[in-house]
Amino acid sequence: MLVGSAAALLPALPIGASGGVLALGAIAGRELCEVYGLARDGRWEEAKAIAARMMLADRGVAGRFGIGGLKAALDLQGFYGGPCRAPLGTPDGDAIEDIKECLASAGLL
Repeated sequence: MLVGSAAALLPALPIGASGGVLALGAIAGRELCEVYGLARDGRWEEAKAIAARMMLADRGVAGRFGIGGLKAALDLQGFYGGPCRAPLGTPDGDAIEDIKECLASAGLL
């Protein structure tokens, strides 16, 4: 079984989940793989600490701004996210500053 939410990844592993397909993985793939690896090694406290930090980005970027937020976050990280196709909106101005703050708080910038 795979989970589809970054918030569900860590709690689902001890009850049989095999992993996840996570939108947040686009901007925090290394960190989410680390959460998975630490959990599989039984290092739950370390996994929880990283997962908690990633929830700042999950709520603040994907949760608030959706796909457009993830694309903007990729651009801020030096990758190519690009604009969204209609009808989705691409964040700009204050939204980009909010996304930048979320990434910095989560240690992703």
